[in-house]
Order: sequence, then C-alpha cells, then structure tokens
Amino acid sequence: MANYNTIRGLRIKYLSADPSNPEDGQVWYNAGTGNLRVDGILAPGSFSSGGNLNTGRYAIGSAGTFTAGLAIGGDLYPAGSRGSNSTEEYNGTSWTGGGNLGTSASWRAGAGTQTAASGTAGNAYGGSYISTSENYDGSSWTSSTSAPYIAEGSVSTGSRAASIWGGGGSPATSPEYPPKFFYGDGEGWTAITDSNNANRYAAVFTGTQTAALLTGGASPQTANTESWNGSSWTNLSAYTNVVANAGGNRVGTTGAAVLAGGASPPTPAQSTRSSHWNGSSWSTDASMAQAHNASASAGTQASYYVAGGPSPSAPNRAATEEYTGGTVVTKNISTS
Repeated sequence: MANYNTIRGLRIKYLSADPSNPEDGQVWYNAGTGNLRVDGILAPGSFSSGGNLNTGRYAIGSAGTFTAGLAIGGDLYPAGSRGSNSTEEYNGTSWTGGGNLGTSASWRAGAGTQTAASGTAGNAYGGSYISTSENYDGSSWTSSTSAPYIAEGSVSTGSRAASIWGGGGSPATSPEYPPKFFYGDGEGWTAITDSNNANRYAAVFTGTQTAALLTGGASPQTANTESWNGSSWTNLSAYTNVVANAGGNRVGTTGAAVLAGGASPPTPAQSTRSSHWNGSSWSTDASMAQAHNASASAGTQASYYVAGGPSPSAPNRAATEEYTGGTVVTKNISTS
C-alpha cells in the first residue's frame, strides 16, 4: 500500500494554516502557530462493559461479528474439568443461548458468521483431542468432514464455505505443534503451504481465506507475525512480546488487526493490554478492566468485543468487554 511520502514526496509544506483535508501521514509546518504538524495519529480507544455470557467459560471458539457474534463451546469450571456443548449468540448488547454442539469440547476453532459458522477440532476431555468438525446454521449444528488431524488450540478464519484452518497442538503430528494449514469449504479440506513458523497453538488468526494474519501462539510461546496471501506466507514485524491465548480472532484484517489479553510471561500470566496492527507493526492501545485469556472475540479494529476467560477463583469469567476505537487526529511534532 502506498504511503504519503511515496505519493507526495518528502518535502514539507510551509502553510499559513492546517490543510482542510490532510492525508494520513501528511506532515506540514503551520506558520500561524509555529508548529510542525502531522495527520494520521490514532488516539487510543477505550473499553466498556458489555453483556455477560450466560455461562462463564474459557478456551472458547469464535465466529461472527461485533453485533452478531458466536461463542462456541469452551472449558467450564474448574479449569480443565470438562468441555461445554453450548453456543451463545451476541447482538452487541447481550448474549442468548443458541443450538448445542453435537460434541462437547473446548479449544474449538471457529470460522464464519452467526448463521453460517463452523467449529473444528478441540479437546473433549477424558484425555481425548478430537478432529470433529460441525457446521452451524443459526439454530442447530450438524456434523461435517473431520479435520485432517486431531488438535487442541487450532485456529481458523474466513467464512464457513471458504475458511483456512490449522496449527494447534496434536499428539498425532510431528512436530507436536505443527505449521500445517488447510483450506475448508464446509464439507472437506485441502492442504496448503505450511506456515513459516510452528508453535501456533492458541494463536490469533483473522482475515479471509486468501488474506489472513497469524500472530503469536505456543508451545513455547512466540511473538511471530505472518500473513497469508492465498499462495504464500510472509514473515512480518513480530508482536511486542511472546503471547498465546489472546483475543483478536475474528477481529479485523491483514492491515488493521488487534490482539487483546492473552498469556505473556513473566507476569502477569494473564494480560489486560490490547494492541493494534497497522499493516506493518504493533502498537499498544487501551487496557481492559479485567485480564482475558482464551476468550471469544469478534468485530473490527474500531469496534470489537472480548468475552470470557479463566478466573483466579471460581467461576470462570462471564464478563464481556467492548472496545470503541480511537479517532485519527492531527498532532504537533515535538522532540519530547
């Protein structure tokens, strides 16, 4: 994508007042105020409370949008005890119950919309990772072709009819945290090129089948960021810290994504921070009121939610936090 200096050049304009419609990244000298000015600075946004999940949980699959979201399965209290078969639907204000999954499991990889979603693989407990894939039509789940391997913490993005799925942790693959990825069409799977980096367990994955962004993951935790363009993976600027289990799945695009919460050592194990991706690098944004880890999420960089997560004490979190994006502003340039 072209930026201001490649279009207009690096010479700074000397103006009597701010331009009426500056371009993002434009720099000028305002002779009236005596300030060097720049447009396109993103002011931080903020989080506010949304509607609580009906059942607190973590390790939740995500699908949908900010005003039509889907929380798929999850891990119930106490942590690691049992998976959930319930689905909850979000309308931007409150959660209501949806159709039950055929197989109870946590760490499902979700894709699609609230009325045309998929939930793939996961942990059904009793020591069993699964490859089961199910499709949702807005009211009920039906079985589909199983994923190519059993996995917990795998990731998916895109639509139900055109998804991309892979990563996670699996005792059936070598390495155990594979860089394998596949196209899905709601009925079957086709292998694509492996990602450049392994250790994509509980990574953040967003975008479409042919334009996706993949960040972080485990095990061990990584900060790697890479993009998929429909034919190849490209390594990009890494996240600011190693991270896994963060919110940000189903949020944004390859040029405008987010990462919220998650687990980043050394402390705290669960984070309240959020960050924005601008197409080339990550920057810190607003903090959430609570730490969220392995949560449901959906939306855009300017408007998204993060819901659920494990709690230090019973029960698992049911809280939803909604992000309202900052605005692009013009600021003075100084040496401070």
